[in-house]
Amino acid sequence: MIFEYKLPLLFLAAVPVIIILYLLKPKGTDYLISSNLLWKKLLKNEQSRTFFEKFVHNILMYLQILIILLLVVALMSPFIQINGHSGGRKILLIDTSASMQHVGDSGKSRLEEAVELACDHVRTAQGTRFSVVTVDAAGARLLAVDIADADSLVRTLQGIECSDSGGSLTQAQTTLDTLMESAADKESPDNSGADNGISGRADAADLLVYTDGEGAAAFDELRCNAEKELYAAGDVTANVANEYTAFTRREDGSYDVMVSITNYSDEEAAFDVSLCDDESYGKKMIALASMNLAPSESRICFFEDVDWRGRTITSRIDKIVFSGGSSDSLARDNDSSAVKSRENMMRGLLVGDGNTFIEKAYRAVT
Repeated sequence: MIFEYKLPLLFLAAVPVIIILYLLKPKGTDYLISSNLLWKKLLKNEQSRTFFEKFVHNILMYLQILIILLLVVALMSPFIQINGHSGGRKILLIDTSASMQHVGDSGKSRLEEAVELACDHVRTAQGTRFSVVTVDAAGARLLAVDIADADSLVRTLQGIECSDSGGSLTQAQTTLDTLMESAADKESPDNSGADNGISGRADAADLLVYTDGEGAAAFDELRCNAEKELYAAGDVTANVANEYTAFTRREDGSYDVMVSITNYSDEEAAFDVSLCDDESYGKKMIALASMNLAPSESRICFFEDVDWRGRTITSRIDKIVFSGGSSDSLARDNDSSAVKSRENMMRGLLVGDGNTFIEKAYRAVT
């Protein structure tokens, strides 16, 4: 516990004053009695008592002393710092790849758990400047640079969303290098640290990485000339994924449709696979099949002679049941679609200066 003010300790001087007031005895009243033989014995016993035996044990006095102590403690403004981080610069690297969408037993996605961890770190920091970087298959995105305002940082972190693509932490290395170099330039613009024998470690920004078990494999590949910490969110999950939908057209105008499905779990999975015509039938189901997949198994669900009249067809897996009682951790990958190719007739006009070669090339492609 830390106290902000020490001056209220002076009020503790009131404690001995209260004790003295209770030790003071009021002046007695004179009474006329017939004999003092018994009183002499009592007076002798009273004089033989020690100071602590004479001490008045009054509950009201103890309550008053307790009130004084509590008031002094309150005026000193005590506070407790838990897992505090103070000073310096830190870079928060958040993994926003598709795997961070998986939902665990807590009912929160891995990204939500990672953001909560990052927000807790920001709230407990004092005088620390944070930079926020997200990374997925599209690359790294810089959301904040050297921000010390905790409320602003929390709002930025809570606004982060997952992508539907993969990605690796190493794709953010260039951005991280830039941030770390800018930290050294700001803190040692004249390179005086090298002259004084101070290593680059003192000027660098610490790196905090928030990812899942899949993304953690690339953590060791990240280069950082300061401290780096890994926070892995989420537990082992069970998931059945609809990888893709493909089709071939028959001579009679119907279609054969193939749906690739993979069981990304250690449990056997049972589920239904359905096909929906997205246009002609208003997403009406046109085919249905049931499947079972062993752990880590991939298989093609084949539909023959499908009466598909629209331009887009969607396959969907639902009613997923795992043998171990787990739930499907990611609903986003339960659908996939395929689109018919379409030929468009367009009229074109070639305008030029009579170049024969260009005219022949134009006729060849049209």
